[in-house]
Amino acid sequence: MKAALAPMLAAALFSSAAMALDDAHMCRNGLFPEEGTAYSLARISGEGRAFLIEDDVFCEKGKTCPVCPKDAAACQSRSFLLSGDLVVAGKSFDGFRCIFYRDQKNVAGSAGYVPEGRLETLPQPNVTQKDWPGEWRMGDDFIMLRAKGAKLSASGEAYWPSANPSPKEVPGGPHTGEMSGLAEPKGDKVAFADGEDECHVSLTLLPPFLLARDNDRCGGANVRFNGVYLRAPGKKR
Repeated sequence: MKAALAPMLAAALFSSAAMALDDAHMCRNGLFPEEGTAYSLARISGEGRAFLIEDDVFCEKGKTCPVCPKDAAACQSRSFLLSGDLVVAGKSFDGFRCIFYRDQKNVAGSAGYVPEGRLETLPQPNVTQKDWPGEWRMGDDFIMLRAKGAKLSASGEAYWPSANPSPKEVPGGPHTGEMSGLAEPKGDKVAFADGEDECHVSLTLLPPFLLARDNDRCGGANVRFNGVYLRAPGKKR
């Protein structure tokens, strides 16, 4: 994680390409489910480490800053993937692909660019009704899906900053949110709504990943269902 800088220090010593960065080029954890692009499964290929490439970098004022993503040391993060790692692939930009990786140990997941040459795009899965039901989790947040005939019944909870933050961190306890609904999936997509102006959550299923995107009306401040979920370990459908 990049260390936070005091505003005055940052203004005096640093400049950032983010000031002119087009949102369409950003590749970050919180934004990944909001791309609205056609997601696909992919596998890291090739030899050696596939380092995640940043979409932006900070550099000292007066120095030449590379425009990321780019095959340059300054754009390279410390995070890397290995051949065979399974990822969700999103938008493409200038020879790079925005990807998201997570497993049961990496709860938050990692988003970043990788060269398209390091990705093997996999066939789009044929999602059926039986693939949806189960408990899907992302840390403390969860979405429970149950089959109701041709439809799915959904219920879920989300928290900020977590379900059990320290009293010192959040004296009033966590901010919470809930979602629910009944809807019929269409292929790999389904959308739930509590009401016209209430919580809406859209899901995209790319087994073993479930991508969730909400309308920012599902709970307290900073509470979002947005993210990449995995089926809860040991949970049966």
